[in-house]
Amino acid sequence: MSKTGFLVKVSAKGREYFYLRKSERLKGNKAVKRDRNIYSFGTRSKAIENLQDWQRDIEKMPNDLKILGYDREDVLSWIEQIENK
Repeated sequence: MSKTGFLVKVSAKGREYFYLRKSERLKGNKAVKRDRNIYSFGTRSKAIENLQDWQRDIEKMPNDLKILGYDREDVLSWIEQIENK
C-alpha cells in the first residue's frame, strides 16, 4: 500500500495540534474533496515527544501507521516539519 497523507497544524483555544491528514474525492464527484484525519499526534510538545520515542524504537509506532506503510524516515520528516511549523 502506498503512503498517503500530509502533516497539518490546527490551532484551537490557544494550542497547536498536529494531525496526519489525507485528501479524498467523493465517489462520482471529482469536484468535491474531503480531508480526513488519519492520525492525531496531539499538541506540539506531545507530538515531538512521541515521535522522538518512535525514532529511538520504531516498534513503539502505532500499528495503524505501520499498516499504512509509514516508517522511521517518515518519523524524522514529521519531527522536522513540526519543529518548523
